[in-house]
Amino acid sequence: MNAKVAHRIKKSLLEKTGAKIIINNCEYYTDLCPHKVMKLNINQLRDLKLSQRKAEYIHEITKAIIDEELDLSCLYLLDREGGCSYLMKHRGIGKWTAESILMRGIGRQDILPAGDLIIRKVVGEIYEYNELLTESQVRKISTQWKTAETWITHLCWFYMQEKIL
Repeated sequence: MNAKVAHRIKKSLLEKTGAKIIINNCEYYTDLCPHKVMKLNINQLRDLKLSQRKAEYIHEITKAIIDEELDLSCLYLLDREGGCSYLMKHRGIGKWTAESILMRGIGRQDILPAGDLIIRKVVGEIYEYNELLTESQVRKISTQWKTAETWITHLCWFYMQEKIL
């Protein structure tokens, strides 16, 4: 899924399930409300352009949060690997999603989603490799970036966004 499509889906989901805030005549929406998400059935989620499987994952993960089987507040107490392992126990959450939750959701500064295609491309460019790097190559290179991985992740994404636009 490309970034523009993902942004449209996220915006549509927030508009349906978040609280609207108006600041200087601009509309903003708060984070998703799990109980409002659960009120949407699979077909309503599909209408937002989600695949059947992703719609099912969203329902299952949301139910796990409501039923307190998935406690996102405990992520603050876990290290990077522990947080990823905890999240990945839930169907629909892979390594990239777990790292994104840790990075964007709780603000960890030591996260680099090395499997991300953009990260692999940009790090390869920076280090002048002639081929697309593997996740393990990026992880090996990133060991020198201790505690700055999240900043470097964002810089890679911004760099590629500027390059594309």
